[in-house]
Amino acid sequence: MARLLLPLTFAALLVMVIVWLLQRREWERAREALLEETKLNRRFEQERNQAREEVFRRLQEDRELNKEKFSSRRSSPNTKNTPRWRNWRWARRTD
Repeated sequence: MARLLLPLTFAALLVMVIVWLLQRREWERAREALLEETKLNRRFEQERNQAREEVFRRLQEDRELNKEKFSSRRSSPNTKNTPRWRNWRWARRTD
C-alpha cells in the first residue's frame, strides 16, 4: 500500500494541474470575449449618442426654419402661400 501512495498522489496532483490549466485557459477566453463585448458596447453607445445628437440638431434646425417661415408669413400677409381667409382684412371691397 505504501508503494502505491506516492504514484497515486503524483497522478492526482498531475490531474489537478491539468484541470487547473484547462480552467485557466477557459477563463482567459471568457475574459477576452468580455473585453471584446465591452468595446463593442462602448462603440454602439457612442454611435447611438452621435445619432441622438444629429436628430436633436436637425430638429433644432427644423424649428428655426419653421419660426423663420412663420415670421416671414406674418410680416408679408399678401403672399401666395397665405390662405385667403387670413387676407380678409386687406381685401379690396368691390361695392
